[in-house]
Amino acid sequence: MRALMALLFIVSCRQPAQLQAVAPTGLMIPADVLTIRESSHPPTRAFLHRLVVSGSKARMSQELDRWRLFDFEVGTVTWVDDVAKTYRVQTLEELVAQRRRQLANPIPVPAATLTIRQTDETREIAGIRGKKLEMTLGGYRREIWLSDEPLISPQFLRMWVASEPISEPRAGVSRSVQETLMSREGFPLLDRSALVWEGGSMVSRRELMKKEKKDVPARWLTIPADYRNTTPGTIGSASDRRSAS
Repeated sequence: MRALMALLFIVSCRQPAQLQAVAPTGLMIPADVLTIRESSHPPTRAFLHRLVVSGSKARMSQELDRWRLFDFEVGTVTWVDDVAKTYRVQTLEELVAQRRRQLANPIPVPAATLTIRQTDETREIAGIRGKKLEMTLGGYRREIWLSDEPLISPQFLRMWVASEPISEPRAGVSRSVQETLMSREGFPLLDRSALVWEGGSMVSRRELMKKEKKDVPARWLTIPADYRNTTPGTIGSASDRRSAS
């Protein structure tokens, strides 16, 4: 039981790379910028990162050399590798099917069923009202406050969850959690996980701090023209990038 709870906690509290400031150069475009704070204890750590949304495109700032470009208009996630100068595109349908194959893996340790409950409890976070989703398993507790209305695209949460890296041998542990989140349209305003056992505890927290309109460099949401398309079934030329741009 404790092993399963620990695996669930690890899945829910992966830490991001620290935000690196990038000087705005070149063409600037208007965007909605959502600032998110992630913290954990013990050890005590805290990070700020941003979700940048302009038009139908979005990107998470903590993803640096290798990052995802979300395109809500065409329903794709493009994986961009700035080191190899390549990119590949996957549709939301492909991502969900791939994730469900991963989630079909058996749970590595026998355990009780994780309980998931949608509550009617509401609260305001960063001035936005959200409703609490509870998950419990023994000493493991997780609460996710989802906004009543999507802050960006209704597809965002599903695309984000389905494209997040996951350890295949342990994927079955989070099966019910992932399926639940992939069925929702709200934005996660607050995601708090706690694992408590005799003599200790671990806590992870991800919270929206603010949403604001700012001008950002267009290159943050643009794939350079000389990058090679490595999507299976494509020619791979730098000019074959219409689905990703």
